[in-house]
Amino acid sequence: MRVGHSVALAILLASMLTQSSFGEEDSSIVGTWRLLSYVVEVQATGEKLTVMGEKPNGYATFLPGGRVFFMLTGEGRKPAKTDHERAELLETLVAYTGTYTLGGDTWTTSVDVCLESGVGWYQTSPRFQTGG
Repeated sequence: MRVGHSVALAILLASMLTQSSFGEEDSSIVGTWRLLSYVVEVQATGEKLTVMGEKPNGYATFLPGGRVFFMLTGEGRKPAKTDHERAELLETLVAYTGTYTLGGDTWTTSVDVCLESGVGWYQTSPRFQTGG
């Protein structure tokens, strides 16, 4: 199921691991976080979807200067052998970068480079939950 960023969605990146904790200071988000789950919430209905499968792969890297990079892939991806299969792999790939700001218990990314839908959109996400 393809869910584009142009649809009104709040993407919840929850249950992530890192070398440091996510505390109240802005510097505590700095580092590379490994994705353990990827849940999309449809804002209009509240429905939550695991569009990348139960065990997606990926990382988010937050830099001290306020830039963030995301590279996320869906569960069960296999090497492509044809152009059609290569195109299908794009259905389970999320890649973007932008600047981030922290506020309360959320962070907001202002996207300026994106694989899928261009630039100029914002995404607000809940703070990470660390897990083991």
